[in-house]
Amino acid sequence: MKKILFDVDGVFLSEERCFDVSALTVYELLMDKCYLGLHSHIDWETLTDNDIQDIRNRIFQKDKILNKLKSLGLNSNWDMLFIVFSIHLIDILKTLSHDEIEAFMYQDEPAELKLQNISTNLDDCFNLNEQLPF
Repeated sequence: MKKILFDVDGVFLSEERCFDVSALTVYELLMDKCYLGLHSHIDWETLTDNDIQDIRNRIFQKDKILNKLKSLGLNSNWDMLFIVFSIHLIDILKTLSHDEIEAFMYQDEPAELKLQNISTNLDDCFNLNEQLPF
C-alpha cells in the first residue's frame, strides 16, 4: 500500500467550511441565473465571510436544519445539500402546471437547462419558502 487517505473533517479540521460550501451550493442552485435564477443578491466575484454566513443562516436556518439532519444520522454535507435543495425544488414544482412539471421530468436535456426552464415559468414575484424543510 502506497497511500493512506484519512477523512479528517470534523476530527482534525473544523467541518464548518464544509457546511459553508454546502449552503453556498444550495444557494447557487436556487438563485444563480445558470440554474433556477431566483434573484441572487450576492456577487459571487466579491463573496465575503459575512455573505457566506448570511447564506448559510438563510439556507440552513441558523443551522437548525443541519442539526436536525445530523440528529437523524445524516452527516454527509453533500447528502444534506441534496436533500435541502430537493425539498425546495419540490416546493417550486408544486407551483407549476402539470404540463410544466412533465416537461421538467421527462425532457432529455441537461439538468441546468431544465432548472433554467423552470425559472421562466415562475412569477416574477416568486419567493422562496425559507421555512423549508420544516
